[in-house]
Amino acid sequence: MPVTPLTSKLEFTLCKEAASIATTATELAAIQQTLISQIPQAEFQVALASVVAPLTDTYQALVYTLDPLFSIKSESDFHSAFPGAWDQYQQRFKEKNGIPRRCVESAYEAYLVFSQRKEAKTGFPILRRTFDRLVNYIDRYVDNDSWLLMNIDNVYKMLNLLLGEINELNQRDPEEAWFIYDQAMEAVLPFMQIINRRGQALAAGSTGAPPYTETPALAAG
Repeated sequence: MPVTPLTSKLEFTLCKEAASIATTATELAAIQQTLISQIPQAEFQVALASVVAPLTDTYQALVYTLDPLFSIKSESDFHSAFPGAWDQYQQRFKEKNGIPRRCVESAYEAYLVFSQRKEAKTGFPILRRTFDRLVNYIDRYVDNDSWLLMNIDNVYKMLNLLLGEINELNQRDPEEAWFIYDQAMEAVLPFMQIINRRGQALAAGSTGAPPYTETPALAAG
């Protein structure tokens, strides 16, 4: 059975949405790194962490949910482990699906308080530029329609449809099913690895934040 136009569209959209999420994680990590290096006071860093930590949880939930799918490294792995990996992904999806919205809402509420701090009103060029970047990040990806949530929702939507097609195809043509799965996972893997690394950096820089959960398959990919 050849690759269908729908399957190809799902793969492209999945990669596009994952790339967008990776970009937001990279931007937030850069903002955090500059602010904690320029403003070392503990009280400020705790306040910053109140904004960053929920967003870190959002990225972490995504990589944790998808991680089982990247444990399949070969065709033999696929034939023996795909049903189990898909089932584990579905279980994690149900477990973590509500986290992004709750965390984004929490981060926005924390930001409203954080934005009133005297440091956020500075005219010092490096800090002014960085706080402006944070305002843009919050305004574009967290507030209003929250592009970050839409990106994450679309990743899950496209991935669920794609895995459903692959599972159905696997009943008829396991070789073709593996080919599609391998191409899709290989294409999205670099973006998920970026999200994973940026999430680790964000957690390390957030004062008082819980440790970042390990994602073995992504870390080894």
